[in-house]
Amino acid sequence: PTEKNGTVSTSGQFIVNMTRIFRFRLFKEGYIPSRVVTRSYIYTDREYNLPIVSVVTDPVNIYSDSLGIMVEGVNGRPGNGMETPCNWNMEWDRPVNFEYFTQDGKATINQEVNMEMCGGWSRMWLPHSFKVKTNKIFEGENYFPYQIFPNKAYLKHKTLQLRNGGNDNGSRIKDAALQTIVLSSGLEVDGQECQPVAHFINGEY
Repeated sequence: PTEKNGTVSTSGQFIVNMTRIFRFRLFKEGYIPSRVVTRSYIYTDREYNLPIVSVVTDPVNIYSDSLGIMVEGVNGRPGNGMETPCNWNMEWDRPVNFEYFTQDGKATINQEVNMEMCGGWSRMWLPHSFKVKTNKIFEGENYFPYQIFPNKAYLKHKTLQLRNGGNDNGSRIKDAALQTIVLSSGLEVDGQECQPVAHFINGEY
């Protein structure tokens, strides 16, 4: 949002009757504009019964043939089971806003981060796997200040990976089940925790 790009509100009031994404900024003559604030309003037209992740960015960063990280694209490279160039095979970072809502709808994380594709052959499968990475260039917020995995003692995270199940792209529970077995085995072996989520990209479920 700029003074010329967006809709001006003098009351600060608006109505939401569907899933909508807003980017807010304050302007006042003689003052530097405020930082941009992103808010995702998820319309509960279905029972999600899971925490919700919302990723918001310029659609160019996701779907552009030349720059988008979730398309085959002209500037990508073959590999990971694809003979044609694929942008999703590139180690590109794209700036996004990341929000995390608990199952009861509490907003816990809302910050600007970098987004990057991840995985091997599973990069071609829908939904795509990706990771979000904090960086101090975004208002100095270089970690996620929330304990996403209740069974782990970590109160901060620098990177989160949102996986489509990897090789278990059908049911998406095999890796999580095996890691849970390891963690509950009593062996002195660490394992990965997981947290299933429903996720939105630019308001699309």
